[in-house]
Amino acid sequence: METTLQGLVTFNRHEARTAAALFERMFPADENGPGATEIGVVAYLDGALAGAYADKVEPYRLGLAALDRAAKQLCGKSFADCEVERQDELMGKLERGELPDLRTPPQQSFFVMLREHLQEGLFADPAYGGNRDKLGWRFLGHPGVWLENSAEEQLFTEPVTKGGKFQSLEDLGFSLDGGPTEVEEIVGYDPQRSVEPPRVRRTWYWQAWAAWAA
Repeated sequence: METTLQGLVTFNRHEARTAAALFERMFPADENGPGATEIGVVAYLDGALAGAYADKVEPYRLGLAALDRAAKQLCGKSFADCEVERQDELMGKLERGELPDLRTPPQQSFFVMLREHLQEGLFADPAYGGNRDKLGWRFLGHPGVWLENSAEEQLFTEPVTKGGKFQSLEDLGFSLDGGPTEVEEIVGYDPQRSVEPPRVRRTWYWQAWAAWAA
């Protein structure tokens, strides 16, 4: 848990500990693989709240503080220190909007936001701070970011696994502050032919980046 609290830019240590306990109950470690903490959900969210989700900082601060107050009122401990059964009970009340004295943010909306950000931290590209070591993708069996499928792969009736290789934006030479850093190494990419139809099948990510770059 301590590694979750390193390098924080938005959360304080107590908020990060509370958020980590929340997300770990929503996606716990078990025999199938690591949980939200190890996969890096709090690191993802802490960074996102310092940037694209800056407008969500106040709802998180209010919501986490109110959850802690409810835990102390009902269990005599902060949420992170409660037994997992009591944590699950408190989260069930939050989802149903039944926690005492939590009016802002609206409880059920807060729970939905938690769940959405959990999913992003688990399964977004590791470049965004979560999905550490591609553990979320490994759990799903999702190979990550690929710019093309072979003719044979396009005929597969089962998900394409790419031979068990997991590939991220960084592996392809992409960075979040611009386009591909080594585009000459991307098969089928020729900047001099950009006005012509592409010679390779493009994925959703490549299409989105091309639209942005244009």
